[in-house]
Amino acid sequence: MTRGLVTCCDLRFAPGAEALLRSVRKHHPDVRCCCYVPPEELHEISLRLGSLAEVQPCVLPINALPKTLHMLFGRILAVTWKEDVVGYVDSDALFCRPAPELWDVQPGFLNAVEDESQRISDILKGEAKQAFEAQFPDAGSSRGFNTGVFALRPAEWQDLLQRLEAILTVEPYGPVYIRAAQDPSIGLSDQPLLNVLMRGRVRYLPRIFNAHCLYDNPIPPDVRIVHFTSLPKPWMRSFRAHEPAYWYWLKYGLPEAGPLRLALAALWIAFVSPKRMLGRKWRKCIRRIRASAAGNSV
Repeated sequence: MTRGLVTCCDLRFAPGAEALLRSVRKHHPDVRCCCYVPPEELHEISLRLGSLAEVQPCVLPINALPKTLHMLFGRILAVTWKEDVVGYVDSDALFCRPAPELWDVQPGFLNAVEDESQRISDILKGEAKQAFEAQFPDAGSSRGFNTGVFALRPAEWQDLLQRLEAILTVEPYGPVYIRAAQDPSIGLSDQPLLNVLMRGRVRYLPRIFNAHCLYDNPIPPDVRIVHFTSLPKPWMRSFRAHEPAYWYWLKYGLPEAGPLRLALAALWIAFVSPKRMLGRKWRKCIRRIRASAAGNSV
């Protein structure tokens, strides 16, 4: 069985893509890797990634999708590959251990991990959320999978691009994407739409294959893939070094991080993180009490 891995990045996320691809080479050296990038950044990112992966321009054969939004849907280029099974992993994620189960895709299914949000539409805001829930009322109220890590058999999804293009031409949600090309404040995400296109065919893997929402949830000790979903990212200077997730970035994302640096980071996290978590839980408790009091007063 031939296996592939797809990721996407621009220059801002290139450090994450480099760390991800290095971790793939370490744990799965037989997997063919490709990184899709904005065409105008192809040369610079190619120099950075070197032999870690093929670097290709992210261009989707979807006429209804403005070119400025092609990177948003770059992950679905996985269905154009000839490999038997192809995984997609966001460039802000890392392999901490081998994860062969990710590519163990049963015929007719998609391997993924359930998203931490309560509803598919929770990732959207404002106009985009209203339009999505109006067009897909059943999907909007249910839970879905996190599209940051998944694997599929490309031969079984050859109609995905056509189905996506069809949705982009339908009111009310489709035109929101077109307007978003000129108005970034709309705040779009491809995750809700991909859940609509792929629901009913998802085989859920344990959270260890996509540990995300790390600010609110502990990282499993046997984690395979850590996914830094929040901003800032760990390679950015504003990332907080006392977050437990930072230790995983040091250990698995930075090969030059030695034992002493890891030990010091662990001590700092052990000292600061419990205080932060306690404060966060206390603030949540206060909000619940206030919400309950407001409800009782109505």
